[in-house]
Amino acid sequence: MAAFVLEPVGGASTGARMLDRQYLEGIRELCNEFGCLLILDEVLTGVGRTGTWFAYQHYGVTPDLLATAKGLGAGYYPVGAVLARADIVETVMASGGFQHGHTYAGNPLACATALAVVEAIQREKLLENVAARGRELEAGLKALKGRFAWVGDVRGLGLLWGVELVADGASKAPFPAEQNRFARITALAREEGLLIYPRRTLDGVAGDHFLVTPPLTIDAADTAELLARLERAMVRFDHELGTAVPASALTP
Repeated sequence: MAAFVLEPVGGASTGARMLDRQYLEGIRELCNEFGCLLILDEVLTGVGRTGTWFAYQHYGVTPDLLATAKGLGAGYYPVGAVLARADIVETVMASGGFQHGHTYAGNPLACATALAVVEAIQREKLLENVAARGRELEAGLKALKGRFAWVGDVRGLGLLWGVELVADGASKAPFPAEQNRFARITALAREEGLLIYPRRTLDGVAGDHFLVTPPLTIDAADTAELLARLERAMVRFDHELGTAVPASALTP
C-alpha cells in the first residue's frame, strides 16, 4: 500500500461521520510501520470549518499530505492547495519537482483571494467564533434529537453537523428509500427560510440525513434563529410522519 486516504470528519456522503481518535491513531501507527503516506481529505473540513484550521488537529494526529479547497476561497473564488511535510517536498524537488499543473495553476487572483481569507479568519477571530457557535449548535441539535424519535444521530464538530433520519429510533432502521424523507425535510426547512444540505446515506440506496453548515461568521443570535427555523421544520415533518404522507406527495 502506498497511501491511506480519509476524511477526518465525513462530508455530504456520510452526514458528518465522526472518527474515533483511537482509530485514527492506529492508522497513523500502521502507516509509520509499513512506510505508507497518510493523506487527509480536508476539502470540506479545512480552513476553520470545525473550529481549528484543520479537523485533524482535534485528533492530535498529523498527516503526511493534506488536500484542502472550499474554505480557502470562502466562496469568492475557486482555489485549492496540497500541504505536505517538509521532507516530502524536499524529496520531490530533488527529483525534478512537482510535475503537475493546468492552465490556471498559479492563478494570482486565486492566491490573493486565499491570502485575504486567511487574514480575515485571523483578524476576525473566526476560529474562536466557530468553536463558540459550534457548542451552541451542538446543544440545540442534541436537544432536538431528544424530542424526535426519528432523529437517529446528531454528530459533528464546529460548524459541520449531520442529522440522521431513521424510521425506528431503537434499531436505527432507515426510512424506505422511495419515501425521499431527506428531500421532504429539506423542502420544509426551505419554506421556513433555512437551507440545509440533504443526502442519502448507505451508498445512496437507503438512509437519509442532512448537514447543517452555517457560515463561519454566524453570530449567537443567528445561531438561535437557525435552530428555531429548523425546529419549526422538524415539527412539521413530525406531524407529516404521524399522518402517513404518501411517497407520491413528497417533494422530489
